[in-house]
Amino acid sequence: PETFSWPNVPWGFMCGSAATAVAFNFLINFGVAYSFPLLISIGTVVGIPLNALVDVLFRDDKLGVMEIIGCVLVVFGFCCMLVPVRDAKIEERTTLVAEYIGGDRDNTNSNNNNN
Repeated sequence: PETFSWPNVPWGFMCGSAATAVAFNFLINFGVAYSFPLLISIGTVVGIPLNALVDVLFRDDKLGVMEIIGCVLVVFGFCCMLVPVRDAKIEERTTLVAEYIGGDRDNTNSNNNNN
């Protein structure tokens, strides 16, 4: 079994990572509650390619082929989420439900007026 000693644990990095994870989750929940969920999803999804860009610009890292493909796929997947889907069956059902609710309400009011 692997053994480790408590003084050799990088507590600063672990506490910093835990604090930023708590802040990230809090800000995501706060943003969804007080802003637009689409805006928050943009920030979380596009954050991965932006972190890679920051690494290239400030740390002089070189992106490999797999990282570039991954960034392109993340952006492509997000763009696919933004494309509106129009399904005639869904629109028809929504219209039928709306007409039923509206028609039912009208029939109830007319029956109450006749009594």
